[in-house]
Order: sequence, then C-alpha cells, then structure tokens
Amino acid sequence: MPFKSAAQRRKFAQLLVEGKISDQTFEEWNRETRSKGLPEHVKKKAKSSGTTASKRNHNGAKKNRALATYEVWGRVAGRLRRLQFGLSSQIEARRVRRELTEQGHSDLVIVQRPPRYGRIKGLQNRGLKS
Repeated sequence: MPFKSAAQRRKFAQLLVEGKISDQTFEEWNRETRSKGLPEHVKKKAKSSGTTASKRNHNGAKKNRALATYEVWGRVAGRLRRLQFGLSSQIEARRVRRELTEQGHSDLVIVQRPPRYGRIKGLQNRGLKS
C-alpha cells in the first residue's frame, strides 16, 4: 500500500527505527509509493450528515427538500373545513385534534400534505364528504 503523505512516510521511518515494523514492510510501502510528490499532510474527508444526504439537481445546486405537513379537517356548521394546518408532526396533529374534540368539534380527520400539493384527494375515503 503506498504512502499517502510525507508525514505518514516519516512516521513509518520512525517506527522502523524503533523496531515496531520490519524492513520488508517499510520497503514494500516505499516501493509502491515510488517517487511521486506527496503532500505534507492529507486532509480528512468530510463526514456526510447522515439522514439528510444532500441531493443535487442538474446544475449541481442542492435541491430544497421541503417536509410534508399535517392538517386537521372537520365539520363546522355542516361544511367541511380545514381547522388547523402547517403542523410539523403527526404527534402535534393528534394533540390539536384532541383539543378540538374537547372544544366540541366532531368528524375530525388528520391529513398529511406532501410538500408541493394541489387539492386533497381522498377525504371521502376518510369518512368526510364535502
């Protein structure tokens, strides 16, 4: 395996003098490195941010990934209305639904909205008809 930096080569030379590695190991690494110009130090690779792996568009710019939001729909005076919107989590939407139920609203439904949306389809399937 070739050396990656001059600092690594010096460290191996020090280990060779101290007797912690064999002459063969040092010579093998030195032979594979050849005489190419090595940088003084090699920078560590940047760690990726785990769950938010950045996706890029065709121009190389990062895509803006908006998150889905939750809404609470229900009947007010016989008409279907969006009672609460822009909720960031389902837990928060459940809390709002519980509060609205305590206030006397009925037929409440939690709907998840994708980031870019049009009209909500499927409210009839959730037990609400407009």
